[in-house]
Amino acid sequence: MEKMQAIVFACLMTASVASLAHAHYHVLVADRSQPDAERLSTSISSHLSRHRQSLTHPEDILESLTVDEGSGSDNEDLSSADIQEFQFYMKNNDTENSARITLSELMPGNAVLVDFSIHNQGKTYSMAKHSKMSMEEATVDYQESVSKGLSAVILGDVETTFDRCSDCRTDELDPDQAIAATVNIAPGDTLSVSLSYMVPVNTKIAETEKETYRTDVTIDLDESARNFVGVLMSPNYPDDYPNSADLTWLINAPILDLVISANMISFDTEACCDHLYIYDGPSDTYPLLFVGSGGISGPESFVTTRSSMFVKFQTDSLINGGGFALEFHPATREIITEDQTDEDKNNNGTVIMLDSTGIIKTPNYPEFYPADSRIVWDIVVETGYTIDFRIMDFDVFDGETMQVIDLITDEVYVTLDDNSDAILPFDFNVSSSEVSVVFNSLDKVIPKRGLYGKYFSRQAEEISLEQQDMAWHTLTSPRYPHDYVSNEHKVWVITAGDATFDIRIEVLSLNLEAGYDFLYIYQGGSIDRTQIMATLSGNGDDDIEYIVFQNTTTIVFESDRSITDKGFELRYKNYRRYTNCSDTTEILNGEGGGIVLNSDYPSSTYISGNCQWLIRVDESKKIAVLLRYFIGSYATISFYNGNSKLDPLIWSSNNDHDIDFDDGVSVASSSNEMLVIISRSQSYSTTYYYGFQEVEGDKIPYCYDMSLHTVSPGQITSASYPRYAPYDECSWLLQAPVGYQVKASFQYFYTSSSSYRMVQFYNGNSTNSELIVSCSSYYCPADTWWVRSSSVNLLVVTDVYASLRFKLEYEFVSGSDTYVNREIGSVMSPSFPGTYPENSYEVTHIEVVSGTIMFDFKSFATEACCDILSVYDGDSTSSPTMYVLSGEHQGLSGQSSGRYLTLEFSSDGSVDGTGFRMDYCSTSQDCGFLTGQNSAYTYHQIPNFDYWHHFGSPALSRYYPDNADFFWYVECPNMPTRRTNYEFRRADIDQSDSLILYAGFQIDESEIQLDWSNGRLGYFALTDIYVYSRRSLLWFHSDTAFSGLGFFAKYHCDDD
Repeated sequence: MEKMQAIVFACLMTASVASLAHAHYHVLVADRSQPDAERLSTSISSHLSRHRQSLTHPEDILESLTVDEGSGSDNEDLSSADIQEFQFYMKNNDTENSARITLSELMPGNAVLVDFSIHNQGKTYSMAKHSKMSMEEATVDYQESVSKGLSAVILGDVETTFDRCSDCRTDELDPDQAIAATVNIAPGDTLSVSLSYMVPVNTKIAETEKETYRTDVTIDLDESARNFVGVLMSPNYPDDYPNSADLTWLINAPILDLVISANMISFDTEACCDHLYIYDGPSDTYPLLFVGSGGISGPESFVTTRSSMFVKFQTDSLINGGGFALEFHPATREIITEDQTDEDKNNNGTVIMLDSTGIIKTPNYPEFYPADSRIVWDIVVETGYTIDFRIMDFDVFDGETMQVIDLITDEVYVTLDDNSDAILPFDFNVSSSEVSVVFNSLDKVIPKRGLYGKYFSRQAEEISLEQQDMAWHTLTSPRYPHDYVSNEHKVWVITAGDATFDIRIEVLSLNLEAGYDFLYIYQGGSIDRTQIMATLSGNGDDDIEYIVFQNTTTIVFESDRSITDKGFELRYKNYRRYTNCSDTTEILNGEGGGIVLNSDYPSSTYISGNCQWLIRVDESKKIAVLLRYFIGSYATISFYNGNSKLDPLIWSSNNDHDIDFDDGVSVASSSNEMLVIISRSQSYSTTYYYGFQEVEGDKIPYCYDMSLHTVSPGQITSASYPRYAPYDECSWLLQAPVGYQVKASFQYFYTSSSSYRMVQFYNGNSTNSELIVSCSSYYCPADTWWVRSSSVNLLVVTDVYASLRFKLEYEFVSGSDTYVNREIGSVMSPSFPGTYPENSYEVTHIEVVSGTIMFDFKSFATEACCDILSVYDGDSTSSPTMYVLSGEHQGLSGQSSGRYLTLEFSSDGSVDGTGFRMDYCSTSQDCGFLTGQNSAYTYHQIPNFDYWHHFGSPALSRYYPDNADFFWYVECPNMPTRRTNYEFRRADIDQSDSLILYAGFQIDESEIQLDWSNGRLGYFALTDIYVYSRRSLLWFHSDTAFSGLGFFAKYHCDDD
């Protein structure tokens, strides 16, 4: 009942706000137990003097109508107006339940309501002149009648003749007026409805311009009306219909599993010129089911293929006839489900698919499909939605085709055959909500797999950012942070303020079923696989940033039928783009940041002079800049800490000729102004791109004096690592607990300067302490060098003149003992996952701040007899023993009773193994990672051979997630002479993590093309690899220990 109220009130509320203030409601009840409820007509209007004949119940048809006197204006003549009518017969064949329908747009907006009546069992119940009610009163009255099992109507009329103002002119009437009614038909009852109204004649209009007799009625069948029968009749039926008529009826069934079945009872029109049209759908743009003029010799019956029928009746101004009577009722559509396809289709037939998402596949897929087949999938989704397709596999013989055809217009959207250039997976969108997918096979069995694909219905949510709006906006998966639902397909199209803006996106949280549920980010306003920027799946809480170099982006979220998860959260904003290059461009930025790039980026632009940009932010802020790309012969880019070249130089590309700018350079001002200059000695082509943002003073990416580090194991990096930092003196104090010392080693160290004193290590807490060693590019190689203090302190200082980048890892040790006080981490045998040394002895003490310690062995393989790991529930080897392990073990886990855990490992001088890795977590933290691994899969199909395609590890330029596996599947077009060219521009991967490249899509040791694992990597820039296969797989694995900044690479297809 509540749903029905919502429907009728939605229909009734189509009037303007001004008219709604005067809206009135009426309730008519077919209650034969109350004689006073019956109001029979007592006079006959000359306009309605024809006798009406009912189809089956003559007593139910109105014999006459009373015309209530109304008042007209100076220009409105009701006396010369024609009375126009709508009459409708209905029956509920359900003897147990009521049936409900909604009638709307029952008369034109400028019409004057004359009468509305219902007829039931020989009695007429008309709308009384003084029966006006409020919406609340009418609702109560209507509900009480329905609860008594009576047939009833709730009617809304806006500005009826009862209260029309006396001085209103016809041209002032509200064109949005509407008459709508909800009709409840009692079980087994029969009811007919009559509505009469006048369309006033404007006396200013010449008499020869006669008004058209016009209605546009909508009949919505509620789900309760499955056993409903209705009859449409031409006006005055069975007497002559009016001339100059243009009438339509739209019949809508409630849900998609219903169609409309219709039967012509009688038909008599002027043979040449008066026509009845019936369409298979909600408008006259859909296929015709019937067109008639004159008479018909026998019964005409037809059934729609959709859940709606559109009926149109048009007459000319001359001869007329008795009209038509059309009976209709909802019918259940015959549906073959996807699971029945192979068994029930018998190689030919139609599958009706009504879900918002589904799978289309040839019978027996992926085995051979039947010969001589014509298989059709009719896909019908909610009106107003479009359909996205993804064809995952199309393996057919020459001459066999798949077509996608619009069921409404018969337009062919897509044709695929064996010679098509489409690259799988093939994505496309059709703008219709009703399509047919048709597959035709030849008359012989071919050893081919056939067709496999998916479809999703969508109604994109349009989001437009105002030009002045520089705030961050949040976008989440449906139901976030609760689990999203299965079979979800959601699309957002975000448009920036204007053409001078790009869009900046940051993915804040990602929790999707890895490899099955995806978040896609596209450049532009459509789903175009050649414009895809990101394909995200799996889990991760590190921010991932994308800059869309267009003012529109499309974001798509898809989930499959099985496992769901928390979903995703991202934020987006306008991001100003500056492409001008002039003597001085002032960027007075209160927008949080922006990007500056040459006008043809990523291609180069010919520049004849110098370019200058003065960036100025609020006085309380400072400016951070990341130079992401700069290539230009005879050109230098410089950054000044102020508004002129007289201010201090922060950094200039002249100072480091060998910098690989793909790594980027990070600089920051100490004031609210920065001057950026590109100067040239000759005119030449240049490519540049840098981003800037305003930041609080304490967030400037400089290093700080004497930053204290007391958590082991740990790592420190140069400022803005792995980018070159501005010249500055930085220091870090590494402080161990009493009884321990600090041991540190470089994982990466590089500088292009010639100074011999780049990094100094002091055995204490100040530069007055003993200098242990000074490192430069000629000393302290990252793969073998380490330093150890003899006290609890180790001070690390960089030289003020040093332009460098490094990553240093450290731990707290005492003899053979190592102290670990991270809340979450991993403990591994020496050299894991490589072979541990013979005659090893190590003790690891783990301490957490609070809670107890959960642990889980991810790997364990030692010599069974003699290489032993003991686990103690406490802070020493004297604590109670929990495990004594050797040999091979899987699935070992446990939990300490307090804040301490101790591991003791020893090996003898003979057989060794890969050792062990144990992950642990304080119970005060989120320890879900102990039972699951983050995984993500991305499939890249290269659409052409001309362009490089970029990709990288998650959270690029930030530390990648721990305990994760990421897979990139790359496929070149199907041409036998193709190979894949990879160029790794940068990699910063911890020694216990790995990056492996395979030829083909399988993890096969014999197909390894590149293997950076077991501590073989660290940091590097620029490596070229050719994979002599059009398919390749890149696998990136991280454990729960240290992470790095990951890798950045590009690839393209190349000629062999």
